[in-house]
Amino acid sequence: MATDQTTYEKIDRYLSGEMTEAEKEVFTAEMETDAELKETVALYRSLNDSYTEMEQSKAGEQDLRKTMQDISGNYFSEKKEAKVFSMKRTYKMMAVAASLVVAFLLLQPLLFQKGSKNLFDTYYEQESLSVERGETDSILKAVMFFNKKEYTQAILFLEPITLKNKEANDLILAKGESYLHLNRFEKAMESFETVIATGSVYAERATWLKAMTLLKQDKKPECRNFLSSIKENSSYYKKAQQLLKELNK
Repeated sequence: MATDQTTYEKIDRYLSGEMTEAEKEVFTAEMETDAELKETVALYRSLNDSYTEMEQSKAGEQDLRKTMQDISGNYFSEKKEAKVFSMKRTYKMMAVAASLVVAFLLLQPLLFQKGSKNLFDTYYEQESLSVERGETDSILKAVMFFNKKEYTQAILFLEPITLKNKEANDLILAKGESYLHLNRFEKAMESFETVIATGSVYAERATWLKAMTLLKQDKKPECRNFLSSIKENSSYYKKAQQLLKELNK
């Protein structure tokens, strides 16, 4: 398979349902004769599915929170008026209380979590990508999607770009961060380690992002060890020491 921009645009149109029936028939036939193309399409379908599941998970969490609030507001108001309850009302209240307990147990890890997720949200900060005049259209699109935090779309452009230009460390970092946000941790680590090995000006950032990847996976012992290896001359040394204190609490 020739990994040019046209191919990735075709994949994007195929997965988003923008192809005509005739185009779809031709593209499906191409996949049947090109194993690499078929594998690449499967990869990006997986990315799209991961992104969709993540969004649905967020929506489900919001719905559950709202349900708890509605139940609490309807049946557990702060009014202190004395009331006489019938047995039917008592059973209804017991059922509501049971619903609240179940909802509380489901939401407890999200509402009261003080572990790795909260620390990741506190210590991770995305740096915007910038572009210079004369950049290709595909790079401009990659930068646009990344800066807009549309990581699935960003990867569709970043993958072919970084395959061709293995010295584009800023874009390799962006690719790793996109994978990190989609919880594709192995792919994220692969990108960060590639940049670290170059010893370029981006290596410090890549080192910090590797620590963030360990943190997001709740691999606290590995994260502590890695943070301890960040040297004093690093611009991330102070943040690394602060995070180490948090992890050691």
